[in-house]
Amino acid sequence: MTIEKENKFFIVNQKFINELPESARKHFFEFTNALEKKFPEITNKKYIACNQDEPYAEKVWQTILKGEMMKELKELNKPIPHNPGEHR
Repeated sequence: MTIEKENKFFIVNQKFINELPESARKHFFEFTNALEKKFPEITNKKYIACNQDEPYAEKVWQTILKGEMMKELKELNKPIPHNPGEHR
């Protein structure tokens, strides 16, 4: 089992959305509303974003990777290794 970093989300700072022309904001919100209608479960999910050039970003990644590995190992009912971040 290998847990790796992956880019699977698109994050946009709300201040940039607010600076778009009205028509672009309208299209953006039509798009997000269509996503929520098609996948209603995403409405309840909350995420923490970390800018990758921050000095603490690698520690955040390692924490996330360790948590993901712990979830998988728990599902498999196996003991948790000491350094899960080493398997990148």
